[in-house]
Amino acid sequence: MIQHTESELSQLHVVKTVEAMLRGLLGKAQHAAEIIASLRSENQILNRHIEELEQHITQLQRELSAREMELQQKEAKGKQIIAEGFLTPEEKAIMREKIKDFLARISQYV
Repeated sequence: MIQHTESELSQLHVVKTVEAMLRGLLGKAQHAAEIIASLRSENQILNRHIEELEQHITQLQRELSAREMELQQKEAKGKQIIAEGFLTPEEKAIMREKIKDFLARISQYV
């Protein structure tokens, strides 16, 4: 009868040990589940942020393209003005006369 009692105690000890191990494992599994849920939430937030940044980049690229086109148009217009000359010969003659008059006035005061 004593052996039977020891056998039962041994089995009870094994059962309690297994229960304790399972409780520990369950606690770790719950903690892991909490971490996974938190990481999924963070991942969703980061994905939304990525989408916002991608939209912002797309908008900036459109603005840059528009500005580049505007710059090209202004550059072409500037080249056209240079090719045609800033002043016509008549305008140059008028400008020379104005400069001569201006220098003459300055000379009077010097």
